[in-house]
Amino acid sequence: MAAIQAKQEVQNRPILDIGKYSGDIIVWNTARSSFIRAIPDSGYLFDIEISNTGGRRFFRNMKLMPYRERPTEPSNRDAISGQELNPGVFTAMLNNVKGDTTNRYLSGGDLRISMKKIDGQGGKITFRFLDKNGKIMNPNLFSKTDWNGLIHGFNSSKTNTGVTYDVLYPIPLVKIKTKYTTLDGNLARVVFRYDRVGFAGAIESASIEFPFAIYESGNWEILFQFVTDNPKFTND
Repeated sequence: MAAIQAKQEVQNRPILDIGKYSGDIIVWNTARSSFIRAIPDSGYLFDIEISNTGGRRFFRNMKLMPYRERPTEPSNRDAISGQELNPGVFTAMLNNVKGDTTNRYLSGGDLRISMKKIDGQGGKITFRFLDKNGKIMNPNLFSKTDWNGLIHGFNSSKTNTGVTYDVLYPIPLVKIKTKYTTLDGNLARVVFRYDRVGFAGAIESASIEFPFAIYESGNWEILFQFVTDNPKFTND
C-alpha cells in the first residue's frame, strides 16, 4: 500500500480537460453541482480544435450537460436531482444460491445492496451481510471466498460481523483490467462463494458477484441484505 501511495501525486487540472493523445473529454472529480450547472440546466456550449500533422479541424457549439455527481456505481441516487430513490440497489449476480425456506434459487432481486460512507476520513472498506430479518450473518458462511484476493486491498480483518480492508480510492484506482475488476476495468468486482451438497449428493458451488465503483475517499461499508429468503448453507 505504501508503494502505491508513493506513486500518487496531486496535480492541478482544469475542471474540464481533454486527453492530449486519446481525445477523451474528462470532467475531473473537483467538479461539483454546487457551482457547475447540472441537468435540468441547459449546460454549456464550447468549441474544440483538433490538430495533427495531417491538418486541423474544428468542432463548434458542442454541448456539455452534466448530471449531478454520484459517489458510487451502481447508485440509488437520481442522476438529475441527486436524491436517494431507494434504500439500496439490486445488481448482484447470484449463482446456485438456494433459498432456505422457499427452496428456490435466488436471483438479484432477492438481495439488496447499500453502499454507505461511514465517515469522510480514512481509507477502509467493510463488507457485511444481513439475513431477511436484519440479523448480521457471519462472513465465514461464505467459506469458499478468497478473502485475500477479494479486492485490491491490504491488512484484511475478518470478524463474525464483517470483513474490513485498507484500500486506496477511487475503487478501482485506474481503468485497467486486473483480477479485481470487470473485464473492461471500469468496475471493481467482488465474489463471495460457498459449497453445499445438493440433490443426489451433487456439490453445488454457490456465488454472489457484485461489480461496483466508489469515487470518494473515506471509510465505506457495503451491506448485502437478503430480503425474501436466506441462503441455504446446509446440505439437502
